[in-house]
Amino acid sequence: MLATVGAEVVTHIFVPEVFLAKELELCYAAVCYVVNYAETGSRHRPFATGELFGGLTQQSDGDRLTAAAGSMSRIVANLAGAVETEPRICECRQTMLANRKQYNLPEDWRQWMT
Repeated sequence: MLATVGAEVVTHIFVPEVFLAKELELCYAAVCYVVNYAETGSRHRPFATGELFGGLTQQSDGDRLTAAAGSMSRIVANLAGAVETEPRICECRQTMLANRKQYNLPEDWRQWMT
């Protein structure tokens, strides 16, 4: 059902961070490697209970994991470079606007608790 509306990954793992980032008006993105394909219809095997990394011990799966882990530093470096050069086009700075006005909070969230 979620794939029909464009979802590629469904997870609860980032939930606390996402909500905190939103409250602090921070842009947020996650880079992750999926090890549990569950019942997504993926061409990869689903999570194998009781095995280290969910059954990624077979050669082809181990190769996938090694390649993905090796790519993470390159991916993060490319993202960091893009963040520095691209203009910020989002509404993150407006998330708490109503609360800032209502409670007369300063723009910088670091000063909200002082």
